[in-house]
Amino acid sequence: MCIKIISPEKSLEFNPMEPLEDQVYNAKEILVKYEPNEERKMNSFVREMERMVLSGLSCGAEIKVETNNHLEGVKLERKLDKLKLKLNVNEMVKGLTKFHADLDNKLCELSKLCLEKNE
Repeated sequence: MCIKIISPEKSLEFNPMEPLEDQVYNAKEILVKYEPNEERKMNSFVREMERMVLSGLSCGAEIKVETNNHLEGVKLERKLDKLKLKLNVNEMVKGLTKFHADLDNKLCELSKLCLEKNE
């Protein structure tokens, strides 16, 4: 088992045939153990993470990589760290956008109240 997705309810292995966002929903941790003979599965996982970044999705799970002292494992760890940072930026942008929308609504309400008092 090279990629394990752990959630409070269950623990499962990454399935390249299913969308990653469905698999990591409510996940707390993703454990990636680099194995040279599992390159295909690793590449599929990275592509799914990249797709999530481009789609603006978020993933709250902590990603831990066990490199097994392979250079490719270290490269994978760095790549996943960068993708996780981008997912966090997506989440921050969503939060900031929601904050601005809420603020805009409150300012509109305040403006209406001021206009009603002046009439």
